[in-house]
Amino acid sequence: MKTHQDDQLAKASGARKPLNILWIMTDQQPLSTIGAYGNRLIETPHIDRLAREGVRFDRMIVSAFPCSPSRGCFMTGREAHNHGVVTNDVLLPPDIPTLGSILKGAGYNTAHVGKWHLGGHMYRQLPKCVQDEQQVFDGGWHLDRVLHPDRYEFQRREGGTGDDCPTHGFDHWRGGWKQYRDWLRGQGRGEWVDTSAVGGHNMLQTAGDDCHACAGVPEELHVETFIANEAVSFLESQRDAEEPFALVVSFYGPHLPVAPPEPWDTRYPLKGIPLPENHHDDLTGKPSRQRRPQVYKSGDWAADQFRDYIRRYWGFCSYIDAQIGRIRATLEAIGEDKDTLILFTSDHGDMVAAHGMIYKLACCGYDELFHVPFILRCPGQGAPGTTCDSLTAGTDILPTVLDLLNVSTDAPMDGHSFGPLLNGAQDDARDMVICNSIEHNFVAVTPRWKYVLNLPDDCVHELYDLENDPGEMLNLAQDPAHQATATDMQERVLYWAEATGHPYAHTLRAAAEPA
Repeated sequence: MKTHQDDQLAKASGARKPLNILWIMTDQQPLSTIGAYGNRLIETPHIDRLAREGVRFDRMIVSAFPCSPSRGCFMTGREAHNHGVVTNDVLLPPDIPTLGSILKGAGYNTAHVGKWHLGGHMYRQLPKCVQDEQQVFDGGWHLDRVLHPDRYEFQRREGGTGDDCPTHGFDHWRGGWKQYRDWLRGQGRGEWVDTSAVGGHNMLQTAGDDCHACAGVPEELHVETFIANEAVSFLESQRDAEEPFALVVSFYGPHLPVAPPEPWDTRYPLKGIPLPENHHDDLTGKPSRQRRPQVYKSGDWAADQFRDYIRRYWGFCSYIDAQIGRIRATLEAIGEDKDTLILFTSDHGDMVAAHGMIYKLACCGYDELFHVPFILRCPGQGAPGTTCDSLTAGTDILPTVLDLLNVSTDAPMDGHSFGPLLNGAQDDARDMVICNSIEHNFVAVTPRWKYVLNLPDDCVHELYDLENDPGEMLNLAQDPAHQATATDMQERVLYWAEATGHPYAHTLRAAAEPA
């Protein structure tokens, strides 16, 4: 145990332990739900404070989509086809180095609290999982890749850790399924656990998202409160630790169902909620699959249904922000705030009424899904309150963290550190980032343009001029005046697939026609 005398001797000698890291992640949170990113109506004071103290990145694009692939890129620094989690519920191979295993090897006390989503299906104790008449699994399952020469295919297999077990170098582990449900039993709420799917994203929501809904679980027993409690507990255990700590706090919200606990569901008045500027989009000249009824609600939902969805989303984000405030207060109370690298981001976004859509599985490439918040505060790096508009990718986060912590590794990574950008350097800035979206499309973004290569069932590709059409309303891919740009960006996507070792790069060229 480190003593006060030890602290004084360390200060006298000029020695100090390495920086800690606190990585805060939400699930399915778009830029439009954060005050620091321009929403003047929402209250997110603790995230906003972090932006004032650190650097706000304005062009962070996830490297893969949705949850599991994106999180795999964050944790490994590799493209999805190289870490293997190319769709949800696939196991991240145990031999792939991650933030947890690398920092554990560097002497850090490592902890993960909340959603993991890289250990197979996270709901581990639902009665049955049925794929077909021959496969009935009690308990846990995961998706296992079936080799195919031209495309990814998967089958459900028994097993996997879900969100429940320490893995990939994180020694301290508190998940949002089994451990949360055990905690609820200890709070005298065993009837919820034994009779309902309470845990993860499910909180006994009172209605569907087409009308007003809130969680049936009160705020003090909600999973996000549990996650914050566990993060606070871990931080308090580090008060006198000799080693630095690495803590990942991964909230389940504001992911659907959009049902925050009371009173957060009505924190924002319905009449004060604006619809997005790009709300009214008839999707002319765009892929027909964007009109899927599960996500495209224009002509189905009334304006107030969209407004209620948005206000509940905002309330969910404000509730999570309050939990972040509790964690940050504890970091200060144990005297480690000024010696901790803090990151905030989300694994992807939600349409939140943009283009007349809700949810995430819109099979599209719009910014609302792929362009995520990213704020970094590193002691001694970057002027407080500055912004960075250089393109950055999800695969860049782990290399950047290791760079800033001065931790070396020989683990292969596809991303690279954007640490120099914190202090204004531009030499290492990317000129393009690419996101692989569960094999439905590849989204390529440059400082001005976005190109979406849609795969074979719907080969209407997309090109948007982000400078003149930030709402992505007009598809220019078939405009003769912009054909050269579309062709060039398509070729760069195909080259990227080959250069990064995508196993089906050889099939993409056929799928890419016409440009």
